[in-house]
Amino acid sequence: MALVDRVQNVCVSLTTSMILLRMCHMCYSLQRIRKLLLLFGEKIWIRQQSYPFIYQQCITRMKPALYMGLCLFSMALAYLFIPIGFFISTGQTLESPDKRFAYLVSLPYDAQKPLNYILTSIGIFVFALMAATQSYARDAMLSFFVSFLCGQYEVLHGRIDRLIPECHAKWLRERVDRNATIGRNLKQLQDLYEERLQQLIIHHNHLIRFGEELNSFFSFPLFVNLSTATLQIGFGVFQFLISGKDSYGDFARFLLYVLAVTGQLFVICNLGNTLIFRSQETAEHLFNCNWEGGRISRYAMIFKQSDNEEFNALNEAFPMWPYIRYNPSGKRFQQKLNFMIMRCQRPVRLSAMNYATLSLETFGRILSSSLSYFALLKSFLDK
Repeated sequence: MALVDRVQNVCVSLTTSMILLRMCHMCYSLQRIRKLLLLFGEKIWIRQQSYPFIYQQCITRMKPALYMGLCLFSMALAYLFIPIGFFISTGQTLESPDKRFAYLVSLPYDAQKPLNYILTSIGIFVFALMAATQSYARDAMLSFFVSFLCGQYEVLHGRIDRLIPECHAKWLRERVDRNATIGRNLKQLQDLYEERLQQLIIHHNHLIRFGEELNSFFSFPLFVNLSTATLQIGFGVFQFLISGKDSYGDFARFLLYVLAVTGQLFVICNLGNTLIFRSQETAEHLFNCNWEGGRISRYAMIFKQSDNEEFNALNEAFPMWPYIRYNPSGKRFQQKLNFMIMRCQRPVRLSAMNYATLSLETFGRILSSSLSYFALLKSFLDK
C-alpha cells in the first residue's frame, strides 16, 4: 500500500498549502476587503423593503454555500470522531505504539507518547476547525457578493423593461400645456427616454465596476482552489475506493472528503455561471425594450417580470401600457443603446488569475481531469 500512503501525503500537502495560502491572502487583503464592503454597501446592497421578491431570490442563491459549510464542519468532526471510535473499539490505550490521528501527519517528534498524542490530536482538531471556518468564510463571502450582484442585475433588467412605458406615462402626465406643438411634445418625450437611459448606463457601470473589484479580490484564492481541485478530487476518489476496502472508517472519511471538495467546487462554479448569465442577459433586455415603437409584443421581456413588485406598480400607475402605441426612440437614444448592448457582449465574470473562468463548463473540465488522474493512479496500482 505504498502508493496509497504517497497519495495520502500528497492530499495532506495540497490541502495544507491551499489553506495557508488562503489565510495569507485574507490577512494581506484586509484593506481591499474594506474597499469592497464600502462599494457593496453603496451600490449593490438591496433593501428588502424596496425589492422583497429579488431580495428573497438573493437569499435563496446563498443557501448552497450554507449547506456546504455544514458539510465542511461535518467532515472535520467526522475526521475527529472516527479515530476516537477506532481507538475505543480496538481496546487501545495511551501507551499503545500505533495510535491513529484524525489526519495523516508527519511530525518531527515522537507523537505516540501519551502527552504528545493528546496535545497533537487537539492541535490537529483545532487546525481542522480553522480550515473549515476559513473555507466556509471565503465561500460565504463570495456567495453573498455574487448573489446580490445578480440581484442588482435583475433590478437593472426590470428598469430596462419598463423604460419606454414609464417614460411615456410621465410624458402624458406632464402634458399640461395644450398650446404646445406636437413636435415640442415629442422632443420632451425623447429627452425623457435619453435621461432614463443615461441613469441605466450609470447603474450598469456601477455593476461592472463592482464585478471587476470582486474578480480582482478573489482571483488568487480561486486560482489556488481550482488549480488544486483536480488533484484533490482525483486522489480523494482513489483513497475512497482503495483505502476504504478494509475499513469502514476510512470509507466514510474519504467519502465525506470527496463530497466536500466536489460540492464546494460546484457551488462556486455555479455562482460564476449565474453571474455570467445575468450580465449577458442585459443585452437581450436592452434589445427588447420596445425602442422601435409601436405596441409592446406579448412575447417581450417585460411580461416575464410579472412576479415583480415594480411590475404591479406600473400596472397601477399606467394601466393602459400594454394596449397603446409608443413613439419610436430617436437616433441619439439608439446610438447609446447600441453602445450599451456592445458592452454587454463582454460579460462580468470571475476568473482564477486568467487560469480559468468560474462556470459549469470549468466544473465539468475539472471533474474530467480528476477522473483521468484517478485512472492513472489505478493503473499504477494494478501493475
